[in-house]
Amino acid sequence: MNEAIRRDERTAERHADTDVITTWVGPGSGRLCSGCSRKIEFGEVECEIELPTDLGIRPLRFHCACYGIWSGEKRSS
Repeated sequence: MNEAIRRDERTAERHADTDVITTWVGPGSGRLCSGCSRKIEFGEVECEIELPTDLGIRPLRFHCACYGIWSGEKRSS
């Protein structure tokens, strides 16, 4: 797993109780999912959120299923 993915995962975990600023849903961008670290293929649906962090706004990208898991964990914490 590369450092960018680990950083996204740490950001997602650290800010799981933080309010999401913006959510977009659209076609896959080919980028890696912040939840499962797999590529979000162009034929898949991608959910992108923006979270406030210590360094500004941080975008996180998820497969829709991964976003559902992340947001469910966020609500239960």
